Amino acid sequence: MSESKILTVIPVYNGVHYLRATLESLARQTRRPDRVVVIDDCSTDETCALVESFEELSCELVRNEKNLGLFPNLNRALEYAEDTEFFHLLLADDCIRPSFLETLVESLSRSPSPSLAYCSYDWIDSTGSVTQTGGKMRGKRSYPIGRSEFIYRQSLLKTVSVGSVVIRSGKEPLPVFFRQDMPHVADCVFYAELGACYGEILEIPEALCEIRRHSENATRQNTNNLNAWVTDEFRAMQRISRLMPQKGWPSLVHDHRQKCLFAARSCVKQQWTKREDPHFSLQIGAIVARETAWYHRLLGRMAVTVRDLVVGRNLPDRPR
Repeated sequence: MSESKILTVIPVYNGVHYLRATLESLARQTRRPDRVVVIDDCSTDETCALVESFEELSCELVRNEKNLGLFPNLNRALEYAEDTEFFHLLLADDCIRPSFLETLVESLSRSPSPSLAYCSYDWIDSTGSVTQTGGKMRGKRSYPIGRSEFIYRQSLLKTVSVGSVVIRSGKEPLPVFFRQDMPHVADCVFYAELGACYGEILEIPEALCEIRRHSENATRQNTNNLNAWVTDEFRAMQRISRLMPQKGWPSLVHDHRQKCLFAARSCVKQQWTKREDPHFSLQIGAIVARETAWYHRLLGRMAVTVRDLVVGRNLPDRPR
């Protein structure tokens, strides 16, 4: 494989509807990647033809011999990190804004290898219109965030988005890969485990990435899977917490906060499903009752009630 300074890898399966916009966002970069690799997971639509005919940017098309599935294909994409200094993984339905690579790579150029940088992001719909802004970050310029703080945020499911991250791998293999048994929260666990191994983590407050919500993406499909949408969240929280150095009283407080958060998030999911599938809603409640105490559930419901009164119910789209 040829080496490059900046490499973007796009794993894709049947991505013809949104992949062109993703490639166009790469072509518009003020600092283009030196190499773009698209890994097709045996698509049955016109994905490969789209990549081969795309003229605005030179792309390498790699075709899997058999369909691997989402996370095995993502993990295959991660293998390219050792071929470059700066590695960028981009999902085939997301986009990056023109200064994304220039901003993140420039920030990381002053950091030791290995390290990573991530930016804020906005949510877009199937047409590319912004529907929701991402979480607020402090400041206006990039700044280092402590490893413990980064892992702490992941343990509360305040995850970074896959496409919003650039990794300075220094032409070395990544130390971790995506878990395949937690499809809804594998990104939270992956970045927490990666951050635990890396020397410096940079946060860029500017929204330079666009994450697309649509009915066909994996996140939306996971909402129909009780284990993926509910049980795995709690498992991920617990697994990530084991990476944190705190012990004793701080660890106990954090454990209770996680359980209250899990109860609150599950309460919102019950709001979503109660009308369309009451049985599914009851199953969510049973899982929460198994993993938390009554006071966690009470505090979680109170938090959701206050949120509903202040800003209204979050009903336009199911939460992550």
